Amino acid sequence: MLRASFALLFATALTAPAAAQDTPASARCRNEAPPFPVTDANRLSDDELRALFNGKTLAYVRESTRVQGAFVRLARELRADGSMVSSCQLGRNRAGPWKNCQSYGSDTSRVAGHRDVGVWRIENRALCIEHTAFKLGACFAIHRQGGVLAAKNMRGPRHYCGEGPVTVE
Repeated sequence: MLRASFALLFATALTAPAAAQDTPASARCRNEAPPFPVTDANRLSDDELRALFNGKTLAYVRESTRVQGAFVRLARELRADGSMVSSCQLGRNRAGPWKNCQSYGSDTSRVAGHRDVGVWRIENRALCIEHTAFKLGACFAIHRQGGVLAAKNMRGPRHYCGEGPVTVE
């Protein structure tokens, strides 16, 4: 369930670079190649993931597959109690300005509005997220090189478009 929900969130996103990798036709945004090689050596541990994400927001911008020249900004507020609030915003470039999405999700699982709630957890060196409205989830390994973070889909639909560079706010 977690992987499917994460996939839906990313699928709702309308952004990713041209170097998209392995993005299905049903996706509303593109996966991106990580900005550095992802290896077991630079993959964060459970403790590192908890320290990084607990009470913070995971965010990323991806290129739309539906609207030429559009980008989507997806954010997951990961609360200390294990709950999550996710949001979707659209913009004409990677820096915005952003406006709220009118719907959120993939072609097969979409909800009206720009927000959803769910839960998150750390499991087997991965950040796992499950969305309530989408009834889908995904788990992502998070890798670090210097101050740069990248996500790799470990379990969940490929149309989630969460792979690639991510930030923590």
